[in-house]
Amino acid sequence: MLRLRTPLDRLHLVAFLATGPGLAFLLAALVEDGFGQRPLKLLLLVLALLAVGAGLAHAAGAALVRRIAAGERE
Repeated sequence: MLRLRTPLDRLHLVAFLATGPGLAFLLAALVEDGFGQRPLKLLLLVLALLAVGAGLAHAAGAALVRRIAAGERE
């Protein structure tokens, strides 16, 4: 966190950390169960998490850029 000086840098880190573990869970389910119903449901959840996470990160980033452009404090 010391090298992440700007709010946008911190936002990128949080967005990655929120979506990264979903892929690990998906791989674990595939190893345990093979291609079945549970890994398919988990795949749909991971895809939904990626879509919602990307939308939230974009909205938060746009708000940060507007706030910085307006001259408000971080």
